[in-house]
Amino acid sequence: NDPMSIASTYNNLGSYYENIEQYDSALNCFNQGYQIYESIEYKIGMAGTLWNIGIVYFDNKDYSSAEKYLLHALTFSREIDFSEGVMGTLNMLGNTFYMQDMLDTAINYFKEGLLMANESNRIYAKQLNLECLYNCYVRLENRDMEHYYVSKLRKLVMDQLELNFFALSEHEQQRYFYSMEKSLYKYIDFSLSYYHDVPELADTAFNMCLQSKSISLESSI
Repeated sequence: NDPMSIASTYNNLGSYYENIEQYDSALNCFNQGYQIYESIEYKIGMAGTLWNIGIVYFDNKDYSSAEKYLLHALTFSREIDFSEGVMGTLNMLGNTFYMQDMLDTAINYFKEGLLMANESNRIYAKQLNLECLYNCYVRLENRDMEHYYVSKLRKLVMDQLELNFFALSEHEQQRYFYSMEKSLYKYIDFSLSYYHDVPELADTAFNMCLQSKSISLESSI
């Protein structure tokens, strides 16, 4: 009979249905969970559930509905100073506008998320927003800004590998490298695209970084 437990159960069920792509059932569960959180005025739960609903609509390619719920989630997260919720929602809003080809708006959300990530030194959030900004400028064909963000992404990954990678166990290294792999390959793609104009991009340090996973620059093409 505990409202918090019941709402949590609905959210867990919603996540289960979302994972198996039964979106109507997922929305039904999330909405029931939201109503319970609303009845007890638990705003973190309300924000999280609105975020979940937004993700369902996003996964179902209903981007206008995703935008609506994510904006509500952002409002609640800001009201209660829930920084993790704000950062996550900013990124998802950026992706929602990116998918609608509204790139200027997407860039604004990604930049705000990146600023928060820098201020709180959240490495994964930095990486995620840098990747998203890079993708935006690729689509805009703005080569200077592509270079700017992919270089920042490269520095972040290289710094993290230098600080952390070789201190980890072999199993942890595999997991850690997997989380950085997308960023590394974005840098390779950019390096290969503009190699003749900016040859220093494909530098020895970056190739050594790849070799730490037994992947050479040549064999990754």
